[in-house]
Amino acid sequence: MSVHRRTAGWLRGAAAALAVISAPAAELVVRDVRIGFEYLPTDFDYELTAPQGTRSGSDSFESTYGISLGSDWSLVGAGSTHGLVVGGELLVAQVTYADGDGMLYGARVEAGYAWAITDRWSVAAYALGGGGMMSFDLSAADSFPDYNASGTWFDYGAELRVQFNLTDHAAIALEGGWQAISADLSGDDIDLTLDLAGPAASLTFTWRFTTAPAPLD
Repeated sequence: MSVHRRTAGWLRGAAAALAVISAPAAELVVRDVRIGFEYLPTDFDYELTAPQGTRSGSDSFESTYGISLGSDWSLVGAGSTHGLVVGGELLVAQVTYADGDGMLYGARVEAGYAWAITDRWSVAAYALGGGGMMSFDLSAADSFPDYNASGTWFDYGAELRVQFNLTDHAAIALEGGWQAISADLSGDDIDLTLDLAGPAASLTFTWRFTTAPAPLD
């Protein structure tokens, strides 16, 4: 009896696998708006140039968190399961240091390749880059006064995104990758260069405003 049960179990498993293999392929349709909560690199190298001389070294922020609002669009025709996806986003982020903090404001663009594994699951690999404005403030200590600086930043990196569609329109995604951020700041006759690099991650909530793919023509 146990042999028959094991045989029946294998047959049911084989039938289920065959059904998955023979099922119609999922279709890649990306017409998304999204909001993401980001973890950015914390370790940085710095160079500080003052009238008294130049100092450089390495340090790390206590925290680097951001929030982004963006949109993605797939450039494939009807029936495609994979293809090119482009997008862009606005970003606001805060960095926290032992004796100060800073804010980043800017925008990014991204381009990558996505694959709809099933109607619910998809994966995508992206390259991204962007820039904007940054401010950074340090509180006074025994050896230096208050320091307030502002300037520009730019970043680039790569990420892998795994997305699960909760419904036809709502989805949640996890993203992980590597990112580099460079900032050139100045204030109070002192120039400050920051170069952050390291792992980055985000949790993203997506709304797909249409599920209709692009026409074949």
